[in-house]
Amino acid sequence: DKENGIKLQRLVKVGRSVETSIDNDTGSKFDTANSFTVLIDTNQEIDVYHVPYSPILTITTVAITKNDEETTPDYDNNTSEWTTLTRGTGYGLVEDTGTVMLVTGDHVTRKWGLYVAGTYGRSTVPADIKELAIVETGVRMLGAAFVKARITDHSDARIGDSIYMDSFEKYRKRIILKYKNNSALIT
Repeated sequence: DKENGIKLQRLVKVGRSVETSIDNDTGSKFDTANSFTVLIDTNQEIDVYHVPYSPILTITTVAITKNDEETTPDYDNNTSEWTTLTRGTGYGLVEDTGTVMLVTGDHVTRKWGLYVAGTYGRSTVPADIKELAIVETGVRMLGAAFVKARITDHSDARIGDSIYMDSFEKYRKRIILKYKNNSALIT
C-alpha cells in the first residue's frame, strides 16, 4: 500500500510478470481457453508429434498433408491439400503432454506436415503454483528479506542473504519441473 511504499500498480505489474515467467518456464498455461494453432513441417514421414502447448483441453482440427517441406500449403487458404483426421480412427492424443499420434491407414500415405488447432490450459490453478506466484512476487519486490521472513528457523543469524535466495531458487525449480512440458516438437 501507499503507506509502506508499495503501489498497487507495481504489485499488479510484478504479479503479471511472474505469471508470464511461470507459464514460459513450464511451457504450460495455468488458466483456461487459450487458443493455439500449430503447423509442424517435418520433411519426413513420422507418426508422433508433440504440440508445444499443454495440457490440451480441446482439439478442433488435426490435419496432415502429403506435401513436402518446400511446398506445404497454408492450411487456412488451401484446405484441399490437407486431410482432416478424426480422433480415435485418425489420431490419438495424450492431453497432458500434447502428444499427437497418427494412426497409420490406407488414407495416410505420407505425413510430412501436421496442422493442429485447439485450446490448452487448466480449469484450476494448482495450489503450489499459486504459492510460487505469491512467493516469487514477494521476492521480486523485496528480495531476500521476503524469503527470510517466510523461513521460521533462524538458528544462525549470520547467514547471508544468498542462502535464502538459493533456497528460493531450489523451491522454484522443484515446482517448475513438476509442471514443465519437456516434449520436443518432433520425435
